[in-house]
Amino acid sequence: MLPFVDLVLYDLKIMDPIRHRQVTGSSNERILENIRRISHSGKPIWIRTPIIPGYTDAADNIAAIGRFVSEELPGVQRWDLLA
Repeated sequence: MLPFVDLVLYDLKIMDPIRHRQVTGSSNERILENIRRISHSGKPIWIRTPIIPGYTDAADNIAAIGRFVSEELPGVQRWDLLA
């Protein structure tokens, strides 16, 4: 589908793989792999992080997402923290 879209909206919620599995029951490996691949496609990306008390609101989680976005996702134009 990537050739047919102008903008990709992508949610990143929990970076720690152990915490992600505890909360969702599955790994975040595929999620992170997919956004890396999309980022290198040249399509503009907006990352969204919903702030969910007790799940995604920890300072270390927000910092980890910020590092990941800035260091590994050159296609990201915007990162929104959603209340």
